[in-house]
Amino acid sequence: MQEKIISRKSVVVGVLAVIVLCLSILFYLSKNGINENIQTAHFEIDDTAIDLMYEESSLKNNPKPLQDLFLSKIKNSENDKDTKMAAYWIVHRFFDNGGDAKEIYDYVQSNPALSFLNEAENVYPESFKDLKDGKIPVGTYAALYIALSYMEILDKYDYSDIAMLSTLSCKYAELAYFYKEMAKSATSTTVVDNHNNQRELALEKSQKYFHKTTDYINEIMESQGNLSKKIDKRDILVGVNQYFLAIAYYQNLKAPYASKYTKEELFTFASTYSEKEVPILYKFTSYLYAVALAKSGEIENRDSDYMDRLLSPFLRSNKETHVTKSILESKYKFHLYGRENLSQIGSHTSIFKKWLIENSNGNWVEGDFR
Repeated sequence: MQEKIISRKSVVVGVLAVIVLCLSILFYLSKNGINENIQTAHFEIDDTAIDLMYEESSLKNNPKPLQDLFLSKIKNSENDKDTKMAAYWIVHRFFDNGGDAKEIYDYVQSNPALSFLNEAENVYPESFKDLKDGKIPVGTYAALYIALSYMEILDKYDYSDIAMLSTLSCKYAELAYFYKEMAKSATSTTVVDNHNNQRELALEKSQKYFHKTTDYINEIMESQGNLSKKIDKRDILVGVNQYFLAIAYYQNLKAPYASKYTKEELFTFASTYSEKEVPILYKFTSYLYAVALAKSGEIENRDSDYMDRLLSPFLRSNKETHVTKSILESKYKFHLYGRENLSQIGSHTSIFKKWLIENSNGNWVEGDFR
């Protein structure tokens, strides 16, 4: 009888030992092995996993899962929608981490399989020299040129989709606008000429990528975004958002462009699509359209009730999100979250102005609005 009890105890202990061992292995893989497996394995990743990778990168300041996914795709010579999505959001980290381009540079340098991206250094060599010498301040347009360089090379090797192309178009348009405004305040003829030259170069690149984006836009609008098997849902939304903002910059710059769709039509689609497919970016989409109205001058024709309704979803967002903190702590004049945009928007919506003043710890005061 005693031997049977001992035998049963041995079985129970053995089973428990196996369970503990299995749990230990799973815990180890969750902490260490998953990223290594992603780098070397060839397998399908479902949408839920991609969602988690995106959230880790954009919301939790952890780009490693997406970085490992892209690296694995490169090593396995895969170039599908997840490859393009990962490529975009890895470089998009520049906009999520406060404008630190060195994060992208270090990632490329630490992985020999990504050596083709070193070609980015030939796009703006002086910018990369300054980056290596530690002379490029975080969050500046000087740093933006680094991120755009990587995007251009990713596009060259066909690792781009609408999100990357549209962002290139919009950000170069934003740079063209920046140089236009800088030329206004310059006192030296040489400086004015330099700003004007830079404006023309930026505008030329913007229009190049705008043209490359247009077929994507037409396909998305005609299918009402029913392209999720071909393009990542976040990339669809970002592509449309950046496209309507690029149009706003062209209108400000009085630059030619061709689009079958108006800014409002594009925003209406983006807002509906975001609410259904990418709710995490719904509030940001509304803010982006407010910026588009400000840049194009159409904000002057919108009453305060319209602007209040447009921005009310955004104002309910968590104050700890990157976008919200960037707005409340805004210090640069020319920037997506710059004081010029925010002051103009706040002057046309009392609830947004009130929210800025009450939540910015003194960074915004009544005198900042006209």
